[in-house]
Amino acid sequence: MVSALFNFKKGAFEHQLPVKPYVLVSEDGDGFSHSTGGMSQGLHFLYSLCFFYTNNLTVWELPTIYPTEYMFANHSEGLENKTHVFANVTRKIIAEVSGLKLSEKTLKHAREFDHKIKGLDKKKALF
Repeated sequence: MVSALFNFKKGAFEHQLPVKPYVLVSEDGDGFSHSTGGMSQGLHFLYSLCFFYTNNLTVWELPTIYPTEYMFANHSEGLENKTHVFANVTRKIIAEVSGLKLSEKTLKHAREFDHKIKGLDKKKALF
């Protein structure tokens, strides 16, 4: 199963501060899925703790990514502002290193879909 890398929320990139990405890789070949879709935050936290103690993980520490004028000038790809460019470039770097496929979906889309297939009220699907 190939996991997808959703669009990032822009808040982490808004102030144009350097970003230090990490990638977690399962050593058993099944990949690593850290999805919260369909779980409460408490259950997700508990699941995550259990997962860390039952599988062998490799943590890849990527170099710090700094926003630069070169990045903004050469990778804007029609994006509306520097915040979006920085987030998009960072996401592409993480996808290239990790082998994850890029998805235009967001976590909100995943949660809404999960709520829809479970037949939950739309009002509850938005966090």
